[in-house]
Amino acid sequence: MKTRKFLAFFNKQAGFTLIELLVVVAILGMLTVAINAGIIQTIRVGARSSDYVTAIKQVENAMQWLAKDIPQAQTVKLGKESGFPIRLAWTEWDGTTHLISYSISGTDLVRANTVNSTETSQIVVAMYLDVSSAQCRYMDKGSFILPDIGDSFTIYGGIGEDNGLLITNTGSTVVAVTGNATRDADTWTAGEGGAITVTASSLNTRGVWTTTELNGTTCITTDDDNDGTLTGNAVMVQITTRGGETSQSSETRISMFVPRSRI
Repeated sequence: MKTRKFLAFFNKQAGFTLIELLVVVAILGMLTVAINAGIIQTIRVGARSSDYVTAIKQVENAMQWLAKDIPQAQTVKLGKESGFPIRLAWTEWDGTTHLISYSISGTDLVRANTVNSTETSQIVVAMYLDVSSAQCRYMDKGSFILPDIGDSFTIYGGIGEDNGLLITNTGSTVVAVTGNATRDADTWTAGEGGAITVTASSLNTRGVWTTTELNGTTCITTDDDNDGTLTGNAVMVQITTRGGETSQSSETRISMFVPRSRI
């Protein structure tokens, strides 16, 4: 009799009610969800951090190569619209010729090195390039050569108002202003979003341009056979890279370089 009473008492003390079991299950479920969410968040943060590091490495590698090559250049030739491809050329004291080009292939920035007319190497200096934001433009002051009718270049206004001179020495031009830009005789003025487009209306058109605040930048915009030429005191390069093909992490660098011809 005493044994049965003891067991009944023990069972009463050690057992759980259905409600208590449900509460325990609910708590365990919430803990599991919280732990899983924490793990997923940690993985996502880690992935974003890794992507950001990748983006930084890519853009810095590209800028290091450009910082090595552009200061050696005796001539710098920019491509249409964005300024790419960039073509750099110089001749050493012993007659050795160098031609370096930076071109965009898909989302890669490719550097090709040609010595004495023979290509010696081609490497990818940056991956996951944001092509839409890549720019290479001349700044400060320089000259232009537009060999063919229809060749053109554009001066883009920078942050804040900027102005300068635009003088055609030989040939003739048609000048169009858009956005926040005006032109009065040889003087142009532009702010952010403004642009002055200079188009050759005769063969072998040549002239000079200046910018006062270093905000104005120029780039060849239309030159089908790539024989139009711009020169300037400094070259501004802007590059944005991402952490991967579909990554949202990105890093941007804007740097100015002075070619050897302007030192």
